[in-house]
Amino acid sequence: MVADIVMQPRLTRLLVEAAALGHPVHEGLHMLTGQVDAYRAFFGLGMARTTTTRPGDAGPHLPT
Repeated sequence: MVADIVMQPRLTRLLVEAAALGHPVHEGLHMLTGQVDAYRAFFGLGMARTTTTRPGDAGPHLPT
């Protein structure tokens, strides 16, 4: 698996090339959404309800 923390562009050169070689990839948005609750708890902001914005955002995938 190849992961990137960059959120813009969504598919970085690293992810595109890794996917072309057959590796599953993990976009930067996945890391951000996975950290929202921990961030809010650390800063005393209460728990957030994290949701995905697109089908398939919940985990690693190959770009289409």
